[in-house]
Amino acid sequence: MQAEKRDLQRDGYNVNGLPETSEALIEDILHDKEAQFSSPNLNVAYKMGVREYQKLTPYAAALEENWGKPPGNLNSDGESLLVYGKQFGNVFIGVQPTFGYEGDPMRLLFSKSASPHHGFAAYYSFVEKIFKADAVLHFGTHGSLEFMPGKQVGMSDACYPDSLIGNIPNVYYYAANNPSEATIAKRRSYANTISYLTPPAENAGLYKGLKQLSELISSYQSLKDTGRGQQIVSSIISTARQCNLDKDVDLPEEGEEISAKDRDLVVWEAMEAVATLVNIAALDRPEDGISSLPSILAETVGREIEDIYRGSNKGILKDVELLRQITEASRGSISAFVWSEPRTRRGKSLMADREKLRTLFAFLGECLKLVVADNELGSLKQALEGKYVEPGPGGDPIRNPKVLPTGKNIHALDPQSIPTTAAMQSAKVVVERLLERQKADNGGKYPETVALVLWGTDNIKTYGESLAQVMWMIGVEPIADTFGRVNRVEPVSLEELGRPRIDVVVNCSGVFRDLFINQMNLLDRAVKMKQPPGSSPTPLAPTSSNINLAVENSSWNDEKQLQDMYLSRKSFAFDCDAPGAGMTEKRNVFEMALSTADATFQNLDSSEISLTDVSHYFDSDPTNLVQNLRKDGKKPSAYIADTTTANAQVRTLSETVRLDARTKLLNPKWYEGMLSTGYEGVREIEKRLTNTVGWSATSGQVDNWVYEEANTTFIQDEEMLSKLMKTNPNSFRKLVQTFLEANGRGYWETSEDNVERLRQLYSEVEDKIEGIDRLSFEHNCETKTIL
Repeated sequence: MQAEKRDLQRDGYNVNGLPETSEALIEDILHDKEAQFSSPNLNVAYKMGVREYQKLTPYAAALEENWGKPPGNLNSDGESLLVYGKQFGNVFIGVQPTFGYEGDPMRLLFSKSASPHHGFAAYYSFVEKIFKADAVLHFGTHGSLEFMPGKQVGMSDACYPDSLIGNIPNVYYYAANNPSEATIAKRRSYANTISYLTPPAENAGLYKGLKQLSELISSYQSLKDTGRGQQIVSSIISTARQCNLDKDVDLPEEGEEISAKDRDLVVWEAMEAVATLVNIAALDRPEDGISSLPSILAETVGREIEDIYRGSNKGILKDVELLRQITEASRGSISAFVWSEPRTRRGKSLMADREKLRTLFAFLGECLKLVVADNELGSLKQALEGKYVEPGPGGDPIRNPKVLPTGKNIHALDPQSIPTTAAMQSAKVVVERLLERQKADNGGKYPETVALVLWGTDNIKTYGESLAQVMWMIGVEPIADTFGRVNRVEPVSLEELGRPRIDVVVNCSGVFRDLFINQMNLLDRAVKMKQPPGSSPTPLAPTSSNINLAVENSSWNDEKQLQDMYLSRKSFAFDCDAPGAGMTEKRNVFEMALSTADATFQNLDSSEISLTDVSHYFDSDPTNLVQNLRKDGKKPSAYIADTTTANAQVRTLSETVRLDARTKLLNPKWYEGMLSTGYEGVREIEKRLTNTVGWSATSGQVDNWVYEEANTTFIQDEEMLSKLMKTNPNSFRKLVQTFLEANGRGYWETSEDNVERLRQLYSEVEDKIEGIDRLSFEHNCETKTIL
């Protein structure tokens, strides 16, 4: 931070008083980082009286419909509106107010209109008219300004983003991997986005019993044909049960005699359950004539990598081991390349196709230069000086290295260009694996209907893979014109398809709806090709259910209430034959379509975000809802496609939740990394547990042991408990509350001792946050009683 301060001063910026360290800056603004006991409010930079607020904010009266007379209860002391932050020379570092609905998410459900609250409006009035900012820098992904009510594009002075930002140039420091929401920031708040690189994903590694299990598996590989094979497999079975892998692996009873073939299968299943995904760009790039390193290495043993993937997925032990060797060799070769070590990892690499290796490593060399290039601060200063900032695509840098180097003004893609041919090929693989899994789990029957989700960001990153999945389920293919624009679809014959067409209920995110209106038209046309004339519009649900807000704020009574929210918010059908008419509420059609769903389905396309990283995934999950709508009361199968590597996997939702818990929430590498960041790390741990409860609420697919192990990790460990409470007592209180809520709602069965301990902890941390010394308080109470 000192270097950045010197750079700004050298360029003529007045930053007098700016602290030397980020920790000191946080303390100045947030008063002990919102984390110390008896923490006061945020630093108040300005108190704005009601009359001054009304004079500076022409639209203040329009906010009273939703928030009453100013100053209101948010960002207010009851008399004045409070602007939080602190000024350093000519730089004001402020804390953007919250959206305002956090304590009352039901308001979003039932309100016919919405608006920013008075405190939010006062903040931007202060920045423009009192502080008189020459530019605003919104720092980090993402704030609330661009999501305020108003038109989706073409803002007018009646749109709140336009009213709030006023005439101030808006520079927005935005995550490179989120081009869809960056596009919203550009469209709705006139932002010049400066991309920054998100932290790289890392191998989750093994810990506790999982590490022991890995060592046992390695022993079995070398000793399976000796007299010790049966003994080692027995230890593997026992250890796998201790690690709660019995839900993921079909384990025989301990002591049961197992054939050599069955022993191999048990070992493979354990390997698959504990394996972590490789975070290397192992993708073929045929459009650039580049083969992936795993493909090249597979050729050295006379195999194709796709065959090895298939064999490994089926549990053929020799293919599992070969894939492990290829993965290790790939890691070793690329590591040696990065560190300029003149050697290869294994002898087999020497037999690889030299020309393919040269092409690949030349490409990796260019990628390496892009990765280490750093122009984020340089571009930021260019924007503040009113200079040109080079544009560049956003998205996943692994799939598209042209995202690098960061520091670019983010753009997405031509929405008419998706899905691409490559995306369609990838989609076919995933759909066939999904249907194979569904048939295997349901007596060989194809699903009648699949309920699925289309996300805006994911489709930009993958150039339309999940969109292509929907098309392939229906049995149509996109047709591009000579300019590469996809503007029509054609049906695929049943003979070529080789299976029945699958009905779909498509739940579109709001971002997808706004960015890909042409693709919404294509999907509607695709379905109508096979519908009789005059039938109802395609059920598309293009909005958030706000279930995530209800779960985050513990403001819901029961699962039925959440399901009613889902239906109320998402029962709007899109009709390409009525352009400009908006969405039409078709709740009966929506319920009817969902009642036929045999499976629910979502995609994970990037190792950067998993199921419990964000709340949007469970917010759009209808698994329990479908069960209640079905006449037979059968719970649909729930699947997640993991396309984060070249070897796409389709797992059940419960399998994915377990994998997510092991690699993130319960993994020391993850939570210790979070805690190293301070108070924000504790909030991330709490948020992940809250999102896990969200999955219990919408799907019922979270195993009891996940909560039990989390309680053991974060509550029963006294050292960990003390660290969490001291670092961020507010988030720790929410963590304890979430455990109690999971138990109270029947998602977690545990001992009464555990529940009582949590109740005591909640009371203790509540007292400390309020500044109450419990011993002193009890002493005073006793004294008063005696008197």
